[in-house]
Amino acid sequence: VNGYFTQKEEESLASVDVFTGMFKEKADGYVFTSSNSYLGALSMMPLQIPKLEELLKDNYSAFLLNFEDGKIVARSTSYPNKLVTSVLKEYPSPAVNLPLIEHYPSEHINGLMLFSFNPEIAGGLMKQLEVEGLVNGFLEKAGLTSQDIYKSFKGDIAVVLSDLGMAQPEPQAKKDESSMVHKKPVYKMVLNIPVGDKASFFKLMDKAIAQGLLVKQGSVYKGGMLLSMVGMYLQADDKNLVLASDSLTYTQYMANTGKAVIDQEMLNRFSGKTGVLYFDIANTLNSFIQEAGEGGYHNSMKTARETFKDVIATSDKFDGKSTKGVFELRMQNEKQNSLV
Repeated sequence: VNGYFTQKEEESLASVDVFTGMFKEKADGYVFTSSNSYLGALSMMPLQIPKLEELLKDNYSAFLLNFEDGKIVARSTSYPNKLVTSVLKEYPSPAVNLPLIEHYPSEHINGLMLFSFNPEIAGGLMKQLEVEGLVNGFLEKAGLTSQDIYKSFKGDIAVVLSDLGMAQPEPQAKKDESSMVHKKPVYKMVLNIPVGDKASFFKLMDKAIAQGLLVKQGSVYKGGMLLSMVGMYLQADDKNLVLASDSLTYTQYMANTGKAVIDQEMLNRFSGKTGVLYFDIANTLNSFIQEAGEGGYHNSMKTARETFKDVIATSDKFDGKSTKGVFELRMQNEKQNSLV
């Protein structure tokens, strides 16, 4: 206790401008995080990486939490140190690629995520940490380089989940009496990662074939036995690597003839962001309520559906000093304060 009361200001959080500065704005709650908490673990690493301490030191984030009418809002601001700032400036992230989700074949989207980044940032970080030669030496045994990996993709990632629910048991799939009674969860899903440098991508895919993870049919790569066993469908060509819940969803998605039912206001909010997340709480719960039966569990899900609407999270581009983000938990009652 004496240590806390007698320490110098430069040894305390009072000397961190990000910490003291966040209280200048009125909020219902405050959260502060620092990457310095990880520095103590560096000495326990079996391999000491040059400049890793410099990379991890003095990265701060401040979060302001507010209970507003109809929504709970958390606004974040992350402040990287000089080393991380220089890398982010050299390899800026582009805006998310909205067309990747606009033709998703469903009217019942439960959730989606979109991220965009400059894949060259991986090479920039390795150079700053002075480990590029070490990584390439390790990958050389597999016939690859670090550039083969991060240049294989454009840096866009899109995930869409839809049609969550419970399926009726199929008579032909009967194994015992229990399997005829219990319903199984069903869903549709697509993960799309557009291809970057084709030569690097094909090189990476050919290595996956050698490991038995993929098979090749003509110029198309498809998932091997392992993916089939877990019920996933993978197909990749010179434009996209797509992992889907089933072949029909994949075919409909790649046809680009469908139109995903997404609120235009939502798409407008996503425009220009480097990362977005959306999850429809109410409609997802509604898909399972009718299967919950009667009792406390059913009533709890019904109450949750009538209370919560959805979740929206977005991340802005790095502005040269910080990265800002917003997380919203929206309520069904837009006029009532969310703290209620």
